[in-house]
Amino acid sequence: MAGAEDRDLKGLRRSRRVRKATMIKEMGGASEEFQIVMLKRQMKAVIARNEAALKDDAAPLEPLQPPEPVGSGKKRKVVKTEVQQEFIDHMILNPHRPSDGFREENLGKCNQKWRNLYFRQKELADTVLEYQQALIKQYRTKGYAVDCTEVTDDEDDS
Repeated sequence: MAGAEDRDLKGLRRSRRVRKATMIKEMGGASEEFQIVMLKRQMKAVIARNEAALKDDAAPLEPLQPPEPVGSGKKRKVVKTEVQQEFIDHMILNPHRPSDGFREENLGKCNQKWRNLYFRQKELADTVLEYQQALIKQYRTKGYAVDCTEVTDDEDDS
C-alpha cells in the first residue's frame, strides 16, 4: 500500500514540474499581466484542491488539473490595482517560505498523512513564492508593480 502512495507523491511532483514548464513555455512571450493572472489561477486551484483533500483525509494525492480555459462561457475582465510600496518591501525582505529550515530527509520518519500534508503545503508555498517573485520582478523593471485580478460577470456586479 505504501508503494502506491509513494508513486502518487512522485506523480504529483512530476506533474508540478511539467505544469510549471508548460506554464513558463506559454508565458514566454506573454505579458506580465497574463503571467500574474495565470499564477493567481494556479494558486486558487491549489488552494481548492488542498481544501478538498483536507476534508477527505483518505483521498489519494492527485495531480492538479489545469485551470479552466479562458473562453469557458462567462465573460472575464482583468482588474488592475497598484501594489503598495510597503507590500513590495515586505515581499523582498520576507519571501514566502513557511517550511524553511525543515529538511525533507526528515519526512522518512513521518507517517504518510504528514508527508501528503507537507507536499500539499509546499506546492502552495512554491506557487505563492512564484507570484511574489513576479510582482518583485515587475517592480524592479518598471519601478512599480501592478496586481491583476480576473473577475467574471457575476463577481463584477457585486
